[in-house]
Amino acid sequence: MYGLWRFRSTIVTVNINISRIVPLAFHTAASHNTREGGQMSWKRPDISTEGHRSYWRPKGHLWRQIRLSMALSSRLFDPENPTAVWCTDVNHRIVKANAAASFLLTGTYRSIDGSDVGKFFGREGFFPEVKDEEVISTGKPEYHNVERWDLADRRILDVEVDRIPLSEGKRGVALVVMVRPVASWREQRYRTILEEIKDGYFEVDLAGNLTFFNPALVEILGYPAEEMYGLNDREYTDPQNAKALYERFNQVYRTGNPFSAEWEIIRKDGSRRYLDATVSLMRDDMGNPIGFRGIVRDITPRKTMELQLHYMAHHDILTNLPNRSLVMDRLTQALSEASDTGVMVAVLFIDLDRFKYINDTLGHSAGDQLLQSVAKRLQAGLRTPDLVARMGGDEFIVVLPHVTSMDKVLQIAQRVILRLQQPWSVTGKVFRCPASIGIAVYPDDGASPETLLKHADIAMYRAKAKGGNGYALYRSPE
Repeated sequence: MYGLWRFRSTIVTVNINISRIVPLAFHTAASHNTREGGQMSWKRPDISTEGHRSYWRPKGHLWRQIRLSMALSSRLFDPENPTAVWCTDVNHRIVKANAAASFLLTGTYRSIDGSDVGKFFGREGFFPEVKDEEVISTGKPEYHNVERWDLADRRILDVEVDRIPLSEGKRGVALVVMVRPVASWREQRYRTILEEIKDGYFEVDLAGNLTFFNPALVEILGYPAEEMYGLNDREYTDPQNAKALYERFNQVYRTGNPFSAEWEIIRKDGSRRYLDATVSLMRDDMGNPIGFRGIVRDITPRKTMELQLHYMAHHDILTNLPNRSLVMDRLTQALSEASDTGVMVAVLFIDLDRFKYINDTLGHSAGDQLLQSVAKRLQAGLRTPDLVARMGGDEFIVVLPHVTSMDKVLQIAQRVILRLQQPWSVTGKVFRCPASIGIAVYPDDGASPETLLKHADIAMYRAKAKGGNGYALYRSPE
């Protein structure tokens, strides 16, 4: 194997059979044999106090030749090596450099072999050369030095430097320099972490377009990676959630403070996922906002369970209608809005007139089916904002928000009566089961949910007392 070495302007050709020597250089002998009188001397292997084995190695002139040849022919100079590596003589002239070194020092991939290292720096005697001289003079390597380099092309680089002398005696005769830009090294670690974590990471510009993301986000959104670059957040967020999301991002932009919140997204296949998101502002070197970055975690299984539990806590199991708890919440909200707008809110308390007889005669299964059918008829005959709920047994509640006239309330009540008068077909039996309705209206009949429900209940019994199959007001018109 041949190595070419430039030393003090003299080209030295080193002809060494590395295949025979290198195995010896790294061989840990099991015996105590010593070879003397030649170019090799051997050191007995031992175990240091730290427990590390000392290896057999050749010394002297032959060892220097081995190191020179190995240095120049090693994979350090491979074009694919991302670490900048060059080898210099004692005059700081580059004997050999890899492609990464050329790019680091010049910004191009042209060869820099034979160049003086100093020409690449911004001022004569810049301290990297001083550091090089120190290592060559002492023959002691230095590792992981973090330095700031001022290059001739006015670039300023923060780098981590290893300097390994190739020595003869106590003085170095050449130097191998390995340089890693600190930012790139840190960025690589940063990118590696992002690729391995299970949480999604994203960066978007100020318009909400994706500019960077990790594999976990690809999995979460369900888009091919090539389709995600430039994807706007409105494309995977429904309009209602997109508005709230915009307000959140705008708050981060104005205040600079990050936010944490749940975020419902729509995958490419149309399915929905729930994310726990933390988003912060990105700034450039001048402190100007340039976008947002965030971490998202898929919490769909947990959120789905929470929604199921919430639904069960606020809905009747038999009819799937809201229960008393949800009625109180919605009625409270409707009354609050009505106090601001001056409109009315009506409560209809409905009780089936013949339910007990039907339930006892046809059985509980038939009674349950009848209640389910009543729920469907009530829902079909009302406005979109109206709420239908089951209070228990054969009692139902209808909440009518945003009512502008009493006539409208009575029209709806009459429509409900007519719907419930129609025949029912359950378990092969056809029968009638009309209803009685009591009506209480905000603000005349009460200002709280409890009061309105109580007064509507009283009015319902008035309707029953009149023979049922009709409605009654808590306060009859004068």
